Amino acid sequence: MVNVGDEDRAARIVAERTNVRCQRLDDGKKSSVADFELRDLAGKPIGLLEVTSNVDQARRELDAASKPQLVTELRRSWTVFLRNLKVSLNGPRGLYVTLPKALVQLEKLDYPPGFRELGNGLALPHVSPLEEELSTRGVAFLDSRPCRLGRLSIIPAAPGGALGEGLVTSAAQSQLDKLDNQTKLAADGGGPHRWLFVFLEDAPAMRLHFDPAPPTQSGPRLPSGITGVWVASGRVHPPKSAVWFCDGHGPWRVAQSRAPVPGAPAPPVPLPP
Repeated sequence: MVNVGDEDRAARIVAERTNVRCQRLDDGKKSSVADFELRDLAGKPIGLLEVTSNVDQARRELDAASKPQLVTELRRSWTVFLRNLKVSLNGPRGLYVTLPKALVQLEKLDYPPGFRELGNGLALPHVSPLEEELSTRGVAFLDSRPCRLGRLSIIPAAPGGALGEGLVTSAAQSQLDKLDNQTKLAADGGGPHRWLFVFLEDAPAMRLHFDPAPPTQSGPRLPSGITGVWVASGRVHPPKSAVWFCDGHGPWRVAQSRAPVPGAPAPPVPLPP
């Protein structure tokens, strides 16, 4: 799920790299239509663009709430690392209410400061009953430090894996396979080009952020009715972060901006008109 700001950013990224413009269709009240209509420079409709993300709304809510918070009941600064958001305590909105109660109990038991692994939800020899309870609710690690003012930071679970191209492809494929995205891009009219734009988070986004090597592997399989897929890093999109495009034939392509960018390779790769 993406917000209007993300959708507008995707439209700008596409416009900067192609000879098409994006005209908004979905004003937030039409859940069954694509986000944008693609138009050529003369204003003729030539396709549709739908914008999505590989991160669900619950994760976004927790990201927004992950800044350290003062908790007066605590005597330490605590960082809680989650293993799996879906089995966490009462969902993202309840974490800052539920966790302090358990951490206060740990402090009363003179819980040793420092970094500690709680396991994978199974009973481990070194894990206390209270730690085991936290582990079964989705807490993977605890880190506590002496502090004058009690603080609590909650770090969402991040999918692991090497910064490989396959992570990008699998993340894009999961969105291409969603019936909702396919339905929106299969609407009658609008021209032949039906593009899905996927904002990536976590490990797949890191491949676009930090690895300058161009993609070499085959891209994802495009379902019938979708003619292209874009991927870009979500949340923060620095100029060095790559944007990839795949039309279902061969590997990903790096889609360079047509606007001058210092140090960027030129010329850009033209996409279908």
